[in-house]
Amino acid sequence: MSENDHAIRPALRARRMGIDTYRENVIYMHAECEVCRSEGFESQARVLVSSGSARISATLNVITSELLHPGEAGLSEVAWNALRASVGEALQVEHMPPPISMSHVRAKVYGRQLGFDDYKAIVDDVVAGRLSSIEIAAFLTACAVDRLNPEEVASLTAAMLDAGERLKWPSEVVADKHCIGGLPGNRTTPIVVAIVAACGGVIPKTSSRAITSPAGTADVMETLAPVDLDLASMRRVVETEGGCIAWGGSVALSPADDVLIRVERPLDLDSEGQLVASVLSKKAAAGSTHVVIDMPVGSTAKVRTREAAASLRALFESVAERVGLRLLVVETDGSAPVGRGIGPALEARDVLAVLHQNSDAPPDLRDRALSLAGAVLELTGIAAAGTGNAIAIQTLQSGRALMKFERICEAQGGMLQPPVASHTRAVVAQADGIITSIDNRRLARAAKLAGAPRDAAAGIVLEVGLGDVVEPRAAAVPTARRQPGRARVRRRVRQLPESHRDDRPERSTRYRDRRLAMSTILVPLPGNEPLAAALAGHLRAEVAHVKFHHFPDGETYVRFETDVTGKTVWLVCTLDRPDPKFVPLMITSETAKDLGASRVGLIAPYLAYMRQDVRFRPGEAVSSAYFARVLSCVVDALVTVDPHLHRRSSLAEIYTIPTATVHAAPRVANWIRREVERPLLIGPDAESEQWVAEVGKLAGAPHIVLNKIRRGDHDVEVSVPDVARWAAHTPVLVDDIVSTANTMIETVGHLQRTGMTAPVCVAVHAIFAADAHQRLVDAGARQIVSCNTIPHPSNAMDLTDSIAKEALALQWSASRCCPPPVQPADLT
Repeated sequence: MSENDHAIRPALRARRMGIDTYRENVIYMHAECEVCRSEGFESQARVLVSSGSARISATLNVITSELLHPGEAGLSEVAWNALRASVGEALQVEHMPPPISMSHVRAKVYGRQLGFDDYKAIVDDVVAGRLSSIEIAAFLTACAVDRLNPEEVASLTAAMLDAGERLKWPSEVVADKHCIGGLPGNRTTPIVVAIVAACGGVIPKTSSRAITSPAGTADVMETLAPVDLDLASMRRVVETEGGCIAWGGSVALSPADDVLIRVERPLDLDSEGQLVASVLSKKAAAGSTHVVIDMPVGSTAKVRTREAAASLRALFESVAERVGLRLLVVETDGSAPVGRGIGPALEARDVLAVLHQNSDAPPDLRDRALSLAGAVLELTGIAAAGTGNAIAIQTLQSGRALMKFERICEAQGGMLQPPVASHTRAVVAQADGIITSIDNRRLARAAKLAGAPRDAAAGIVLEVGLGDVVEPRAAAVPTARRQPGRARVRRRVRQLPESHRDDRPERSTRYRDRRLAMSTILVPLPGNEPLAAALAGHLRAEVAHVKFHHFPDGETYVRFETDVTGKTVWLVCTLDRPDPKFVPLMITSETAKDLGASRVGLIAPYLAYMRQDVRFRPGEAVSSAYFARVLSCVVDALVTVDPHLHRRSSLAEIYTIPTATVHAAPRVANWIRREVERPLLIGPDAESEQWVAEVGKLAGAPHIVLNKIRRGDHDVEVSVPDVARWAAHTPVLVDDIVSTANTMIETVGHLQRTGMTAPVCVAVHAIFAADAHQRLVDAGARQIVSCNTIPHPSNAMDLTDSIAKEALALQWSASRCCPPPVQPADLT
């Protein structure tokens, strides 16, 4: 065709069709259109559309009805905006030359390995709109399942990264967090960003909107603050507050990814390579250097098995190393939704409840967000290994996370109130039973039927979770929607066989525990706030607000800001260095009783005053008995971890209140079996043999005990029997309490002198008086770990779940035998 022929090609009048084709340019022409007939255009043809100096590639759809006149060309919304056309404007339409990159796509279809230049050509054509949805689908199908090796995934990631903007930040360490997805309500990102930024980290978070889910992070955040930030605005917010939560589509980071996702989602392809390239290209484009990946694993989540999780983790780690990212993959529970709300505004309210530390905040959302925030803090070096979760908890409880989140919202354009649905409907159970499984995909579909995410206020609220008991007509899933008459959502609880029904006189354990937890309040004594917060998640209990103050002369002042009337109160106070803790403990307990608490128990992971259980010398105090007598008058029940029992068979010999003991041996054994190669367990003395033998049995490892001569608190001599026999093993020194650490220090030195490898030191209770920990490090210990009964950087074994279980069991036992509480006299 000559230039003159091109010049006289008839023009078509532009018409805006108002059709949403997401991000695909579509042009509509009548079958009798002169241009359509003369050029031989057929439906799905790829054409170039020009308007003045603007030009786009588009897919042709042919109209046979009177919707269009033959002289008109209709444009989809995205095409209209891209062409910046006006109504009636003249449009020129011509054939589009075949894109060169399709030869690479065909090569991949036939199984050839592609390199960076090949993927760059494909990605460039995708971004420029030169490939149709069908051609992109062919590319995605050719790359699906396991057809991309790690080198190809790295090449595709680099090509996607090269096709868009790439941010750079002044900080050498830039954090990010991403969730693989597939889990409704898992809205941890705003909480993680707030905590990390409040701790001094830099975390510019770009997030996506929902495509097939009821809410994306950007949709949720948009109900709280503007998210359509350009690059300049994003930089301003991050430089001011250390973090942001912006919509990635507004800053053109890895633009090919949005196009590929648009085509990939309807195909429902399980492509690990595409997923990894998508995530890592966006993280690198955002300027991130350290990334934590939240990978929920569950039968109805995106990642369904542990085997699939292991494969995906390995690919993430391999490609991240190639593109220069420090990455940590955290596998999380994907068996059920996180939080109660599913839908933008409902999920935003869950986020605010956690940040405000409301008593009804979803504990699963809180715990997961804290765990991920702790992982980010440790990965970036803001927190030392093993301390990230505690720092995250402290940041949340102090209010600094909430303050930072509010400041980020203000910096992004002003904090908003999430909208509220004007119509709600409760979906009730049709039969009684126990919830044994939850289908994440069906719940997500139900929330979309209610109107989410287009209607930000719409969605569903879960009132029950796994293991909960429901009764007929009890609300299970209230649905929220703006407009009456939308699709109605029904959900039935599966009716169980008679043997599993909960219609017996003794209610099920789950129902019992949930009912008790609702009447439980935890009161942390100063310094015990992280433990109380962790226990609250397991117990679904409220953490009380109690003000502690010391007068100038050292006297303790206590004021409860939470109502405890009729509630079971658990004081949380580990009793290392007990003397300055006991008076505040006593006053707090008596105050709770005076304010109407039905009973007051004590959770003391470490229990003091247990060593002096007999009179060794004339005139000595038998302090264990005296302390037990007094503490039994102060509290109504006691939960502790491995008390130092030597000449007593149980706490019941000296305590007159109900007690429960958590045994750390299983958790210690699990850690040793997992972390130590060919362990040899070494006990400190003959009295420890029974306990060390139990740990060794559980860990599947041999054990020995030291020959020890103690001449005083700081003078200990030890010897290890039969050293030569164990030369090929890793010695693991195990003790229930490490105070001065002199026994371990002497043993470390003795082992080194005999040629054994440096030992691992394991303690249940890490007292570490004075400089004991540093002295043990200096002595040559390979690693020092402990349980979290006493806060210490060595904490590596978490007993919180076991402590909560014993507390709940003890509380249930007490609730069946204790009389109703007597209302206190008016003490005002």
